[in-house]
Amino acid sequence: MTFCCIQQRYTYLRPAEGASFGAQISGNTDLLDYSKSESVTIVAYSPLLAGAYARTDRQFQSQYLTHETDRRLKTLNDVAVECQATPNQVILAWMMHSDPPVIPVFGASTMQQMDENLGSLDVHLSEEQMKRLNE
Repeated sequence: MTFCCIQQRYTYLRPAEGASFGAQISGNTDLLDYSKSESVTIVAYSPLLAGAYARTDRQFQSQYLTHETDRRLKTLNDVAVECQATPNQVILAWMMHSDPPVIPVFGASTMQQMDENLGSLDVHLSEEQMKRLNE
């Protein structure tokens, strides 16, 4: 039996080593390597962490607060400014431009959120920006 896709919790911030999300398992480097070598698509759920990247009333879960969180958020925000996009749009574009590509599954409570998320389809990240986001 061959798998065609794997649905996994996955976002731009990396969870702490050994972080637990209960029954949910977070995507990691091993999953990305497997996906690439086996041509299996990753379908990412919770890519925008329930609005934590954009909303001041939402906090990042403690599992995502690591020594690299501030640096990764700065890079994300810098690239968003360069692209004249929102951080959410950059995250979704980053996933779709990744190797292997990741299909983000997102929700929206308003048409404004839906429009913002769909705007990620118009965000084109350069190789240099992808490299910075991945590092």
